[in-house]
Amino acid sequence: PWASDGANASSVKAVASSNDPARSLLVTADTSSRVRLYNSPCVVEDAPCAGPYMGHASHVEDVVFAAGDTRVVSAGGADRTVMVWKVVPAPGAGAVTTGSSAAP
Repeated sequence: PWASDGANASSVKAVASSNDPARSLLVTADTSSRVRLYNSPCVVEDAPCAGPYMGHASHVEDVVFAAGDTRVVSAGGADRTVMVWKVVPAPGAGAVTTGSSAAP
């Protein structure tokens, strides 16, 4: 159940689930510098996702939900950056992420 734009299980480096069961979201980080947000459970082939969100200059090592699931924090590998992504509910849908800030 990965996006059809090149993400697959072999390129995913990290997965995190939201802490609030009412939100039911998954976020992934991959070796192609991308962060994606999925509804959970993600049970269909080529499941729709929000993203990919790109900001890292290299692979993304890890992702985690923070601030009551209103933010996703991603940690880059070789680029040594941390990005904070705001989780914004989409009207009538799961969620999308917008915005980021990076710190070396």
